[in-house]
Amino acid sequence: MIKNMNFELSNNSIFRSTAAGFTILGVSGMGKTTAINRILTMYPQVIVHTSYRGTKFSMYQLVWLKLDCPHDGSVKGLCVDFFLKIDSLLGTNYYKKFGQNRLSVNTMLPVMAQIARNTGLGLLIIDEIQHLSSARSGGAEKMLNFFVTLVNTIGVPTILIGTPKALSVLQSQFRQARRGSGQGDMIWDRLKKDDSWDLLLNAIWEYQWTKNKSFLTQEMSNILYEESQGIIDIAVKIYAMSQIRAIITEKEEITPKLIKRVAKENLKLVKPMLDALRSCDIRKLAMYEDVCTVDVDFLGFMERERHTIDLDMKIEALKRTKKKKEKEIKMSKKEDAILKLLDLDVDSSKAQRAVEKIIEEVGEEIEVNDIVIKVI
Repeated sequence: MIKNMNFELSNNSIFRSTAAGFTILGVSGMGKTTAINRILTMYPQVIVHTSYRGTKFSMYQLVWLKLDCPHDGSVKGLCVDFFLKIDSLLGTNYYKKFGQNRLSVNTMLPVMAQIARNTGLGLLIIDEIQHLSSARSGGAEKMLNFFVTLVNTIGVPTILIGTPKALSVLQSQFRQARRGSGQGDMIWDRLKKDDSWDLLLNAIWEYQWTKNKSFLTQEMSNILYEESQGIIDIAVKIYAMSQIRAIITEKEEITPKLIKRVAKENLKLVKPMLDALRSCDIRKLAMYEDVCTVDVDFLGFMERERHTIDLDMKIEALKRTKKKKEKEIKMSKKEDAILKLLDLDVDSSKAQRAVEKIIEEVGEEIEVNDIVIKVI
């Protein structure tokens, strides 16, 4: 009986997987990784169990595991990193057993699932998912299949973190988008110039080390937002560099002019990206996928608007053409009738008045010869 019970507990095929996903996508430099790391520090990563209901019980439980996608963009590298992280935390040798062998990803996934069950893994976090290359992974579809199989096989909640560059891949199939939003999703865009921006500036303004204290004015806030475009990391760096410049030059005061000069001289590498955000130029933003806003499909919106405008213009053109033709028909009948009356030695002014009167009374359907007869 005990033997059968152990078999049933070790075989999770009889259980329904309730693993859910959560996806965080946002502009680089907004603090996604920092926020997740701060939250994870609130939980112990490893729990050592020694007893269970009075019975001696020895087990190392892994509460959470955070992985960074490899720089080479392969999903196999991600699997190898899984074994390395487990070994560094628990002192095991999974990498030597499974990571160094020429195993395929399909072979590694069941092993990863077994390790997750053995360690009681509670949460898996995969950061920088935009590094995963479609080319190195065998295409976007294979990469999506990997994520779906990973969640289904391991059976633990999974959090995916990345920049908007990964959005097109994750949204290309409904099943991955559904799993990624199992517990909701978060689009972490740049800060807007509202209460959130004011809250950030009020928080960092307390860390001021110059001798002459500078007050946070509306002008300071506007300039910092203009130079950082609402990206937290850029704003903090500009503020810190401005203080360093003020202290080194012995001016000991932060001024709007100093902030502008520091941003111009020290943010040359990110200047093209910030200029693209500042101009809201769709073509320029498309060149930088990790800073492009993700809440609105601007390109699709523009395409739809263009088609709508083209359709409206075609309708108006057809209306104008129809009116023009009707006018041409009207004028031709009138002119033909007048010319025939002139051939009959009828005064031109009298002929014109008479023709216009008959067309007005009878309508456009009347023939030219009938007009002439009526006039005579």
